[in-house]
Amino acid sequence: MFGATHTGMAIRPHRRSILATMSFALVAVVAMPAGAATRSIAARVALPDTGVFAPVAAQLRAHLALLAALPANAATPERVWLLLDSGQPAAAARIASQLPGDTPAVLVARARAAMMVQDFAAAAPLIARLEALPDVEARSTRLLWERVRDASAVVDSLTRLRIAQGDAGAVPELLAAGRLAYDLLDYPRADSMFARALAAIPETDSPLARRARSAAHTGRALVMQKRRQWDESLAELKLALGEHASP
Repeated sequence: MFGATHTGMAIRPHRRSILATMSFALVAVVAMPAGAATRSIAARVALPDTGVFAPVAAQLRAHLALLAALPANAATPERVWLLLDSGQPAAAARIASQLPGDTPAVLVARARAAMMVQDFAAAAPLIARLEALPDVEARSTRLLWERVRDASAVVDSLTRLRIAQGDAGAVPELLAAGRLAYDLLDYPRADSMFARALAAIPETDSPLARRARSAAHTGRALVMQKRRQWDESLAELKLALGEHASP
């Protein structure tokens, strides 16, 4: 992808290197060894404190600080999400299995953690319980599950049905529709879906909104790379990292 040329000139090696690195930046945190202790991760990961990846380092420090401030061994959806965001999926899955109750937040946390460790047998019944829920996180998790299963037809059906009712409140569907269009090489539709998702995301600083904005910016960056718009793609990836640096 990065070896292509534009107007007869090869893309500069340093540009290709930056884009290739940033294309994987949103999964860099999650790629850390699972189950490691919080302080071990902090000591092992040497992220730069300045430059393009400064937001990644800042977010990791913030997540670890929030984890440290939680009551010891407390099983809560918040702890599960923080463990996932700080690159500890195995620990997240372990805590998720201890979550009490069956609220949407609990079901979502358990399903997300199960998918992150590829425990699809555990995730399947949780997704079945999320299917009828109108909660945004529940719908987003259901769409992620269908993407993991490579159920493109299901994703297409679910997204078109919801988007037909208007963009308001349809951010998970717009993002999923954009990713599906990208996978099908329909880049104009993909870019349109990601742009509409950005416009529909509430202007809040909540983790949910930040994750959604990051996903939308990442989607637009991928489309721009296909169009050989390297500088524009880099700008979108910087925005994505600034919002949320894990998948």
